[in-house]
Amino acid sequence: MTYAKNMVHEVGAIAHSCGVKEPRQLSRMHARVVTQNGRSQALSELYPDVPARWPVQSQT
Repeated sequence: MTYAKNMVHEVGAIAHSCGVKEPRQLSRMHARVVTQNGRSQALSELYPDVPARWPVQSQT
């Protein structure tokens, strides 16, 4: 298997273990980061979603 095919397979396995059907359904809430004090914290807590501003308004 090539590197790319292995990567696709492994990311699919991670997605399945997180309870989603495909990798594109993964979000920040599925990832955790180990902080300096050794505790894990949800990525969604460290970097919350920023609401989209659409359409983008001109600054002029």
